[in-house]
Formats: sequence, C-alpha cells, structure tokens
Amino acid sequence: MEGDDWPDADAVGTLYRATRDMMRATEPEAVASVVVESAEAILSLPVTGVHLDDGEGTLRPAAVTSEVVERFGEEPTYTDADGLVWDAYRDGDPVLVSDTAERGLETPMGSGIVTPVGDHGVLITSADEPDAFDERSLELVKLLAANAEAALDRIERERRLEGLHAASREVMVAPSERAVLDVSTDAARSVLGFEVNGVHVLSEDGEELVPVSTTNTVRDLIGDPPTLSADPDESLAGRALARGEPLAFADVRESPAVHDPETPLRSELLFPLGDRGVLVVASTEPDAFDDADLTLGSIFAANVEAALERARREETLRERESQLERQNERLDEFASVVSHDLRSPLAVATGRLELAREECDCDAEHLDAVEEAHGRMADLVEDLLELARKGRTVGETERLDVAALVHDRAVEHDVAVDAADPAPVDADPDRLVDLLVNLLENAARHGGSDVAVAVGPLPEGGFYVADDGPGIPPEDREAAFDRGYTTDEDGAGSGLGLAIVRRIAEAHGWSVAVTESEAGGARFEFRT
Repeated sequence: MEGDDWPDADAVGTLYRATRDMMRATEPEAVASVVVESAEAILSLPVTGVHLDDGEGTLRPAAVTSEVVERFGEEPTYTDADGLVWDAYRDGDPVLVSDTAERGLETPMGSGIVTPVGDHGVLITSADEPDAFDERSLELVKLLAANAEAALDRIERERRLEGLHAASREVMVAPSERAVLDVSTDAARSVLGFEVNGVHVLSEDGEELVPVSTTNTVRDLIGDPPTLSADPDESLAGRALARGEPLAFADVRESPAVHDPETPLRSELLFPLGDRGVLVVASTEPDAFDDADLTLGSIFAANVEAALERARREETLRERESQLERQNERLDEFASVVSHDLRSPLAVATGRLELAREECDCDAEHLDAVEEAHGRMADLVEDLLELARKGRTVGETERLDVAALVHDRAVEHDVAVDAADPAPVDADPDRLVDLLVNLLENAARHGGSDVAVAVGPLPEGGFYVADDGPGIPPEDREAAFDRGYTTDEDGAGSGLGLAIVRRIAEAHGWSVAVTESEAGGARFEFRT
C-alpha cells in the first residue's frame, strides 16, 4: 500500500519482533502462519499466502489469510505450468505486478507481489486494485520473506541433523559390511535427501572401484552404474579415494577425469570411506550442492566408514568363533576317543598285570617296568583330556591375586614361593588355577625338591611366574609350548603341560612367552 496507508517505523520494529516467533517455530507450517499473520496485522496485507515446495513440482499452501479463500474460493496451489509464480521461485527474484490485467493474468486480484522464500517456496501478497504496491512495499515484503527463509533454513538444518543421527544409527547396527553399504545408500536418500547416490568398493587388486549399492534413481538415469578406475588420474572417485578427503564438483562434465563426458549427472560430491571405497552423491543439475550438503555428507561418510570397520571386526569375530566351534567339536571327539578307547584297554592291561603278579613266577623287575609304563600312559591320558577340555573357553572372570593362588597351590606341590609380589588380573578362577598348577608341576619336575618360584607383575600389564630350575635353552623356547615338547631325558613327561598353559592363556586373550629368570631358571611372562 502506498503513502499514509503503509505501516510506519513502529510497524517495522513489530515485524522484527514477529521474526522471533518464526525462529522459535519447529514446523514450516508454523513459520508460514507467523508470516501471514504478520503481513495481515502489521503490514496491512490481508490477501497473503505462503506456498511451500512439496518436492514434486507443486507449490502448496502452508498458510493463507481468510481473505485469500474469499477471493479465490479455495487455497490455491501452483504447478510448474504457472509461469509467473514459478519463474519468480526458480529465478530467486521477486516480481512486482502493478496491474494484472495489463499482464494478461487470470486472477481476481488487481496487483500483487510474488517473493521467493529461498528454496522453500514463495510469499504471495495481493490487492484488489491495480498499483497498490510500490518499491517500499516490495522492500518490506522482501524483508518478511527473508526472515521466513532464515527460520525455514534453521528448521531444515535441524531436521537434516536429526536425519544424520538417524541414518548413522541405522548403519551402525547393520550386521555385515554389505548390509552397511545397502543401508547407507538408502539412508543417504531417504534421510539426507541425496536421491542419486551409490557406493563403489575398491577391488581386491586395488585397480577398480566396483559399484555394490545404488539407489533406484541412479539406475533410472544411467542404467547399471559403471565400474570406475581407482587411478586418481582416470576417475573422480579414484581421486577422492587417493586423497582421502571429500571432493565437490559443480559440473563433472568440465573435468577431464570424468568417466562419461556425456553423463546426465552434472554436479557430484565424492566421500572416501577410508580405504574401502567411495560414496558418490550426484545431481542432474549443475552446482546443486552447498556447504551444508558437503558437511553432512562428510559426517555421514565418516560414520559409514566406522560402521564398516565395526562390521568387519564382527564378521572376523564370528568367523573365528565358528572356527573355534568346529575345533572344539573335533577336540570333543578326540577327548571321547582318549577317554573310552584308551582308558578301557589300559584298565584291562592293569588288571592283567595284577593277575600276573599273583599267578606267575616272573621277575618282579619286569613287572615293575610294565606298571611304570602303565602309570605313564594313565598320566598321558589325563593330560590329553586336560588339553582337549580345558582352556578352550573362559567362564565368568573376576579380579584375582596370582601370587595368592600360587602360595595356595605351591604347598600341595611342595614348591617354595620366593618374594612373590601381588599380581592381580581378571581371569576365570578355575582356568587360572589350571594354568598355575601346570607351571608349578613343571617347576617341580625339572627343578627338584628345593625349587623356588617367584611371582610378580609386568610393567606393561600382566604377570610372570619364574623358577630357579635349569631353565629352557634359548633355541628351544619358541617350541616350548608345542604339544609333545619335553626336556626329560627319560621321557617321563607328557610334553603337554606347557601346551595347556598356552591354551588357557590364549583363551583369556593373553600372550605368553618364556625367557630366563634372574636365578637362571624359566620365566613365563603373561601379557594381559
């Protein structure tokens, strides 16, 4: 409105205060309502409406004054065929129409202003009579539209951030690497609004980037996505992967490294996924992406990379668990053979030996040798069963004092404990006792009746058990934990005790090594 009819400076101040209400709004419709209320009450523009883009080629009414419905009979919508409104929206420039009849427009209104509200929609205000608006009117309407744009931008940013969190949660719970990739393309489309996107994964030979997951929109535009070169000089995706940082192209046709110079895809964002591949986001329009797209895409790609690493670790763990399960099944079968097929004939042989002592006039020396052999066989059977059944798995762990456990068991094995320092660890109590008992028996067997054992913590975490016996020669230390290894010249040992020690340590996730103790004996170091 012109002259005295137009609001004064106080109204402009009221308009700024109305902007606060826009910035507090959480929905686009609420922003639109504040806009039309402000236009009607503050700027005296009773025929005003805000129409927002629905993403499908239509500007739909988000809020209109009651006068709009009275003049038009409904809340009007505008499609791409409505030239004036869409020209203003597409060009981003407001249009002042002083006389609709002179412009040949089919409308009950005499004049009006169509003002773009960023890329969200348009603000339309009109009057019954021609020439109702001047340049000052246009400036105030533009101010109102700018405030609405800022409020709608804030809502969109918040929604996209919420979408980013939701998309990241989706990829983080995907059960496999392939599932992560499939979920990531779908989430980038549905949550972040990247309709044209896909993931290319680096081939095993490192020469190519192979498409593994794309949106249907990609296939509609270009068919089956091509395999790209991983050479940074031959493809844009290869360049992003080699640099390890996101790349943005306003128009890929202008790059000599583009795969297809005639591609319908014009602008692209390329996000490397660590050393696994590249997330490609594209548009058929040049310069379609802004800094916000690049930032959100970079954060999302980093989350996808982390999800791929998690899925890879979990898949490796599942495979390892499957291998352990198969190994345990074989060990169970082996333990069954040892338990039944060896113990039974050994029991028969032992019984026959007793009968021979009672009924035969034999040299006792020969029978004693047979009995000793039977004893060694029985010990070997027990050690084999212990190797097969113990140390494969670990039950519930608790904080344990290794030194205290060694003190308790050393008495039973007639081994002195010398200068034992506390060495607490988290371990399965039963399995840890099995490990220590095997070390004490090893020390007693090789160190004699006066052997002493020391226990203490390792500086880097873990504990050691050392003795003052003869020790293990340096050239034999690597093989000391192998099944069948023994230094007994008479072959009295089964060679399984240290193998059991290593099995139990590995079941806890520890490493074990043997070196020389300060007293010249064996020192077993367990890094936890």
